[in-house]
Amino acid sequence: MPWAIPVTRSCLNNNSPCTGYQTDITSAALSPDSTIVATAHGSGPSAKSRLRLWNASNGNLLQTVHLDRGPVWTMRFSPDGLYLAFGDHEGMLTVLDTLDWKVRFQFQQHSGMLQEIAWAHNGDRLATGDRYGAVRVWDIASGDLQYTARPHTKQIEKLSWSPNDRFIATASWDQTAAINDSRSGEVLFGLEGHASSLSDVSWAPDGDFLSTASVGEPFLRIWRMTDPSCKIAPIKRAKPV
Repeated sequence: MPWAIPVTRSCLNNNSPCTGYQTDITSAALSPDSTIVATAHGSGPSAKSRLRLWNASNGNLLQTVHLDRGPVWTMRFSPDGLYLAFGDHEGMLTVLDTLDWKVRFQFQQHSGMLQEIAWAHNGDRLATGDRYGAVRVWDIASGDLQYTARPHTKQIEKLSWSPNDRFIATASWDQTAAINDSRSGEVLFGLEGHASSLSDVSWAPDGDFLSTASVGEPFLRIWRMTDPSCKIAPIKRAKPV
């Protein structure tokens, strides 16, 4: 049965206290087994966010996690559902254990808003991208930062691990995409040709092709990964992706 989370902006607009869950939703994620919906609430420069966990089948609120910082702009469950990672406005990456919703790791490495999070398919590593074009990859078993790479000069809008987890594709507001070695962070290829900020990047299931999209162009660009300089004709769409 469909259900919805009630949301209102009125308590923010008139400076009155917000109660219950009637505040802005700044991010949301669905667990891999589709049983839990996680939402982040609270916006504004001094907001302290709350995470709420919902039963996906009936919409019942299961638990609320109060945070001492915010807002939270991105969150992702790990592929096995054991962890929930999220990033906030000040660049803090937090990883919660979904068994007790306690903090497992917390990292302050990014300067400025942490924009994007992506888990490796086997769940052993976590990649993050920030508003200054930096990518960081973390080892989940140890909590160690493996490396920092800077494939872009502006905000990273999207991260995507290749199906075999050997590469990380990044899409940026600098109008380029990049293919990065996931172990070293080395930029292997830069993909140029879009005339506006990139909004998405995605791998084909076999890893042979990569698609990129921008906010100002009504088509996708498809790249052959055996030769990234060989670009297939754009696939036209009715609206920008």
